[in-house]
Amino acid sequence: SRQICIALDQILKLEEISFINMDIEGAEIKALDGCKKLIREHKPNLAISVYHEPCQLWEVLLKIRSFSDEYQFYLRNYTGRIAETVLYATT
Repeated sequence: SRQICIALDQILKLEEISFINMDIEGAEIKALDGCKKLIREHKPNLAISVYHEPCQLWEVLLKIRSFSDEYQFYLRNYTGRIAETVLYATT
């Protein structure tokens, strides 16, 4: 089957976004690229899973920082193991 992905920036052009939550099995960086306009314009709170790849924590943090330097970051783990680690970004 053929998969089609559409950027959130294209779908939610007229919406005011206040929160984005992502746990998409390692595709978080690509998804963030697809909503960078929303992040830059609306500065929503973000909850992004960062446990799928070892370098994902820093890649996600730096990606968000490249869109806006107004974010503060918080890291939370829900299991005591690497799984279910979430990076929160708020303004």
